[in-house]
Amino acid sequence: MSRLAACVASRGEIDAVMAELLLRGNAIDAVVGGVFAAAALDASVLLGPVQMLVGGAAAGLRQVDGRVRQAGAGSTRPRGVRLRDENAPALRVGVPLLPAALSAALALGGTVSLTRVSARAIELVKSVNKERAEVIRSLGRGGPRAFLADGIADEMIASAGRLAGGLLCREDFEALPQVETARAELLGGRQMARVRWSDDAMPLGARDASHTEVLAACDDRGIFAIACYEVHPQGLSIEALGLVAPLVAQPLQRHVPWTPPGTPCPAAAPIALIEEGGIVRWAVGVGRSAAAEVELDQLMGQLETELAPSQLASSQSGQRVVVAVAQTRTNGRAVRC
Repeated sequence: MSRLAACVASRGEIDAVMAELLLRGNAIDAVVGGVFAAAALDASVLLGPVQMLVGGAAAGLRQVDGRVRQAGAGSTRPRGVRLRDENAPALRVGVPLLPAALSAALALGGTVSLTRVSARAIELVKSVNKERAEVIRSLGRGGPRAFLADGIADEMIASAGRLAGGLLCREDFEALPQVETARAELLGGRQMARVRWSDDAMPLGARDASHTEVLAACDDRGIFAIACYEVHPQGLSIEALGLVAPLVAQPLQRHVPWTPPGTPCPAAAPIALIEEGGIVRWAVGVGRSAAAEVELDQLMGQLETELAPSQLASSQSGQRVVVAVAQTRTNGRAVRC
């Protein structure tokens, strides 16, 4: 691997997968492959949210929105339920955009096909859960269209559609991820690009990042990529797929305004790209902390010019994990603490 390249994940077992892809391709390929690997290792990742920042070289600054969406497209407002009803979990299952978001990220500047990027994830899971391996294989082969073409959506609807007390329907799976220009803001003398969605009115730090994991990479062309996804200990099990749907959607309750179908479900995004002299030099993320978004801003304001592991570790607390990749003129480095 080039001396300028580096990669790291908050879950150390993903590092090797990312490093393999960094040898074959670039930073975007490595991060997308790392998220697929995470989806292989944990049943709740694939149907949950992902958010990603890409920048550097000629890529500009871009953000990819793979947040889960509210279900019920094309439906009239059904009658709400009481939260204590046994059908409530199905109502909290949303529309997964993670596979579509990863495909969109590759289209921004990836160099490895979706099939090859997901291949290592299939190897990781096929001896553990053949159903999940087949889902990842289908998505790697057909992209997000596989949800409808290969019956993945049908299994989800059987578990969280109208007959199961939920709102999922086939029309929901036509939703597309957003890819937008990211905006850098001045913080502590540096330009820091954070995920900022125009439809998100929640203040910074209001989203719980306790279940958030982060991974990042940079390559010899000066491209940086960083993403965050979620691992949930509980959710709605969909045994036919070997997956667990996290309960992140707004439940439909009686006498409560209906959240319209297609509305993004809140998800923390404690990730950033840092520019110095107009060039992206760092990608930094904080995971496994309820206040990770605020902690990331505080951390960036405290760091000195050079990315020092001791500085990152000195402010660590509880289960929080900090990951970062940085690049100088001569080398790249990765930090996890």
